[in-house]
Amino acid sequence: MGIVRGKQLFSMMTAATVVAFCLVTATASVGFSENRACIKPQQQGLATGATPAGRTWRVSAAVQPEAACESWLLRLDFTPSGTRKGSWSWGHQIKAGGHLPNGFGIAGEDEVSEVGRVFSGFVGGRIRTVAVTLSNGEHLTIHPKLPSLRQRKRLVWLRGLRSFVRFYPEGGRVKVVKLIDANGQVLEQKGARGF
Repeated sequence: MGIVRGKQLFSMMTAATVVAFCLVTATASVGFSENRACIKPQQQGLATGATPAGRTWRVSAAVQPEAACESWLLRLDFTPSGTRKGSWSWGHQIKAGGHLPNGFGIAGEDEVSEVGRVFSGFVGGRIRTVAVTLSNGEHLTIHPKLPSLRQRKRLVWLRGLRSFVRFYPEGGRVKVVKLIDANGQVLEQKGARGF
């Protein structure tokens, strides 16, 4: 082996440093990608309020990895009167690292709660109004809410969804819902069995 001179040694050290940096960067990138896809199970409160009887209703969301981290399971839990009566959960598979599609329609339940009837659910981000026709001919106008800005910035899986909880007197039940965007355009209309 020949003598390595100063400039050659510096060049070899620089090349080795660059190769090491590239390996570290590539490894870090792979690790970041894997960690992002293999999300740890998480749960967040989305909304809370008072029922007509003064009890507390809650909406929460949770996420967990599934299918060997190729997708995530987004779950929403609705507890309209602080008890099991009228409560329900719904899950939807989303892309790993993603969120509910903006074009998602509606998932909802119309239930008897301890304080009358309650219609609760969630819609895709582009839906601004849920116009409801009850079986007795009455109408409800619901404006689903986004998670807080802080939650949406911090947790990608909470983007693209709006939730709602609406109490109404007994005597009718949800018959038809119209999903309306910010421009007032009806994007979809569904019967009671379609959500």
